[in-house]
Amino acid sequence: GIGISVFGTQGTPGGNITTSLYSIDGQSPVRYTVPSNLNTIQYSVQFYASPPLTDGSHTLVITNVNDNSWFWLDFI
Repeated sequence: GIGISVFGTQGTPGGNITTSLYSIDGQSPVRYTVPSNLNTIQYSVQFYASPPLTDGSHTLVITNVNDNSWFWLDFI
């Protein structure tokens, strides 16, 4: 493919703030942190969008930085 995006849910009950990292093809990771002031659950939020990619196979590595928080993946 020539691009990829990651969508998830944020504002989950319990108030833990999730931070995740996204690295495509070994590039420096991009950080996404769920806003701390959410009072509702939000679905299908874009956590990451790759830069334009050459056509072909690619590897995306997703890392949940916080050991004590949930990472809710909706779709890629």
